[in-house]
Amino acid sequence: MRKTIDHFVFSRRSFLAASAAALLGGGALAAAAAPDPVAVITAIYQAAVKGDGPNWIDKGERPRYLSKSLVGLWAKTDRKRVADEGGPVDFDLVADTNGLTLTGFSLATEKLDEKAATIAVTLVYKEDNPRPEPSIVHYDLVRENGQWKIDEIRGGAWSARNMLMLFLKQRVRTPKL
Repeated sequence: MRKTIDHFVFSRRSFLAASAAALLGGGALAAAAAPDPVAVITAIYQAAVKGDGPNWIDKGERPRYLSKSLVGLWAKTDRKRVADEGGPVDFDLVADTNGLTLTGFSLATEKLDEKAATIAVTLVYKEDNPRPEPSIVHYDLVRENGQWKIDEIRGGAWSARNMLMLFLKQRVRTPKL
């Protein structure tokens, strides 16, 4: 059944198609308005320099920053932890240390496309860096539901995913007493 409004003719099918197009267009606008990967990482480091960086050891804070996949992997390690035992991550991933005070950072985009990005962050500390090479943390981000989420964090000799998976493998081999 068709109804004429002024000079426009709408059928149920055309109305549904127009509604779907409007919804998809709105989704594209929302995705365009979402912070880009550099802005996400910049915000994390601006807070970290002030001493207020993310605490990814707190499982309630993880979904704000991390991909569903990385949140899920970390949740598996939480279930395998024994009370009063350290977890798989025993240092500040953002600062790449527990002993130095982060005072600055610089960012470089290594990869960027519609679905994934890699951002390298060179860290500056108040104290002298005991490492001979600069401290650089790499973030691999993926787009999930129009938002950029961290899917991996890597330092010079470590990877968040590898630490989490190693922790799980050790729990399989170590029987509970």
